[in-house]
Amino acid sequence: MAGSVSARIRLAAVQAGSRPGEVEANLEHAGALVEQAAAQGARLVALPELFSCGYVANRAVWDLAEPANSRTARWLACTARWLGIYLGASLAAARQSGDLQPSAVGVGRGTSERSRRWAE
Repeated sequence: MAGSVSARIRLAAVQAGSRPGEVEANLEHAGALVEQAAAQGARLVALPELFSCGYVANRAVWDLAEPANSRTARWLACTARWLGIYLGASLAAARQSGDLQPSAVGVGRGTSERSRRWAE
């Protein structure tokens, strides 16, 4: 196409385990891996599903759900801004009703958080 622009971007998919319920330790572990990916040239880094709370395939994940403007979402935004990259992740979001709603969160360098809550 005439006038089209193409660009290449390096993507890193972080494959890392996390410990259920140990949010602070999981964020610290993910932070080191994201920093390493950025240092190796990644501009977009994708983190594992429910990386901050630890993937628990049972009712226990409800206890680990976070509100919309959660510590994890703020961590993602700050980390992306600090490293000048884009980050994508999913987290367990708590609804006002107390139910769990998985959410995908994407943040960009210097931009505000964008989230998409999966349909019921």
